[in-house]
Amino acid sequence: MTNKAKVKSAQRTLRLLELLANNRRGLSFTEIQEHLEIPKSSTHSLIQELIDNNYLIFNNQRKIYYAGLDLIKLSTSCIQNTNLIDELSLLTDNIGAELGHTTHSGILDGHHIMYLTKHETNTGLSLMNSIGVKIPAHCTALGKILLSQLSDEVLHDMYKDYPFSKITRLSIDNYQDLLEEIEKIRKNGYSEEIGEASIYTACIALPIQVNNNVVAAASTTLPIDLYNDIDKQGILKIMKKHLSVTEQRL
Repeated sequence: MTNKAKVKSAQRTLRLLELLANNRRGLSFTEIQEHLEIPKSSTHSLIQELIDNNYLIFNNQRKIYYAGLDLIKLSTSCIQNTNLIDELSLLTDNIGAELGHTTHSGILDGHHIMYLTKHETNTGLSLMNSIGVKIPAHCTALGKILLSQLSDEVLHDMYKDYPFSKITRLSIDNYQDLLEEIEKIRKNGYSEEIGEASIYTACIALPIQVNNNVVAAASTTLPIDLYNDIDKQGILKIMKKHLSVTEQRL
């Protein structure tokens, strides 16, 4: 392949990835071909290459292509830069200082949530000892709010054969319960975790969006015996106020 042909192939790949990023509902073969304005044979070869490398998945029933797991993982990996971590550290410090509770931020890494920053009060409730600690996403508020941003097709692909593990007796341990929880989260706009990652804590989480794309999430952690008595909407209002500032800075 000549250098010119390689450049053209790379341009087509980048354009297709941009299409996928901006079409959460997925794209048909015809839509992809029309957007790229290339022959059917070239479109088919490009799509197959991305499927083979897990950057694309195909829903055979609906005949629609979606972003694959490796593309999602690559996106979250790109987010882990110094500027983002600095902003998230400032965010968790500001939320924690105003609420007086432990706060975290994190991103999705496959089936896990990767913690990036925290503001810890003297309650010792944090499960995160250092940046990069990972916990199964289905057991955390951070993880569930980020999972809720994925399409049902991607979730099915992720969890259809997943061996669910329980951190506590209250942890979700099957795909159907996870889907029901995610539907509730999508409706409410926030996620909760009550005794699922630790029997001593409960968390509430919100997504962090930049240009309509969710790049991370932030959560507030409280002692579980206080959770039923908190002003949940008041906490969410304060979190949203600080999230808005961070989103504008990012």
